Order: sequence, then C-alpha cells, then structure tokens
Amino acid sequence: MKLKNTITALVCVLLLVSCLESKTAKETSLKTQREQMIGDWHFSSESFQRIHPKDEVVMAFTLHDDATATVVFGNKNTSRVEKGSWSWQYKKELGNENFGLSSSTDVLVKVQKSKDKVFVIGFQLEMEDQELRLSTGRAHKYVKQ
Repeated sequence: MKLKNTITALVCVLLLVSCLESKTAKETSLKTQREQMIGDWHFSSESFQRIHPKDEVVMAFTLHDDATATVVFGNKNTSRVEKGSWSWQYKKELGNENFGLSSSTDVLVKVQKSKDKVFVIGFQLEMEDQELRLSTGRAHKYVKQ
C-alpha cells in the first residue's frame, strides 16, 4: 500500500511539474549553466508576505557543487534544516508511444524525509528585473543571495 501511495504521489508531482513549464523558463534555461545555480537561494520578500503564518514552505535552500542540497523548511515562526540532493535540467518520461507522461524542470530538489517519505520540488528558471529567479510556478519565488 505504501509503495502504491509513493508511486501515485510521484506521478502527481511529475504531472504538476510538467504543467508548470513556461516559455520564459525554457528560454532562460538555455542561457544558464549549472554552475550559476550553485549557492544560496532564499524565499523572495514578496512571496514571504503572501504565505499564511502557519503554512510550512521551503524558506531557503543551498545547492552545492557535489549535487547535494541543504533545504530550510519553515514558516514565519519556525524553521528546520534537512539534507537532500539536486539535479540540473531534470527530465523524466514514463509510458510508451500510446500513452505516456513527460516532465522537465530546470532544478529538481529531493529530500528523503523518512524511510517512506520523499519530498520533491521542481523549480523553473525565470528572469525578472534582470535578476535570475527560481519559481515553483505558484507565488513562490526564490532569489539567489
């Protein structure tokens, strides 16, 4: 049952990530190198103002050059740090020529929360006010420090 739930969650994440793809993200990712992603990324101030005080979100993360990541989960009152990994220009295709799903994202961050739970978040690159940003496709945007 747990395996079925995990597979269902993974398929839902892949569908969500594939729906979030935008023209701006495609154009930006072609001009950006993996090395430019390495470093500290923080929740933008306008995104921070929009969250509910009790909602837990990814507040910040650090992408390391060895493909590991440090992710800060929290809300306006608390935070905690978890270790994970990240991938650049992640693409996944499932299925065959008759039926299939595909997904692509510029940066994919994975955190193994427990033996049975994996947190996966995909980010698309955007250029806003001459500044490179990572976005989840919703109101959550991250700026590099």
